[in-house]
Amino acid sequence: MPAGATREPKMEQIAFTCLSVLALASAFGMVLSKNAVNGAMCLLLCLAAVAGLFVQLHAYLLAFVLVLVYACAVVALFLFIIMLLDMQGGQTWRLRGLDLFAAAVVAAGIPAAEARRTVAEPATESPKS
Repeated sequence: MPAGATREPKMEQIAFTCLSVLALASAFGMVLSKNAVNGAMCLLLCLAAVAGLFVQLHAYLLAFVLVLVYACAVVALFLFIIMLLDMQGGQTWRLRGLDLFAAAVVAAGIPAAEARRTVAEPATESPKS
């Protein structure tokens, strides 16, 4: 490349950047949305962006399965349940003391059990040749 020349971004880089920003923005929109239907739509958009990233990696089967299983089936089921329950947008759920304690025990217990299992397993030695 000559000394004064600038490097133009390739189309793959532009598509990767756009799909990545779209996936991150829709993931944040899903988490921060107070309306359940809007959250499900953001999930659908995030899954479509991730499928586009899989297509860029030439993982066509994985992209197809992601769209078919998650985008079509799971999101449709989420929307059906949300509309069946007729939840109001922005409805807050309050955790009571016992619920909060149970959530804390589960959140602390899973990593503790995994750490105990990891420590309790004997280390296997590699065969000597």
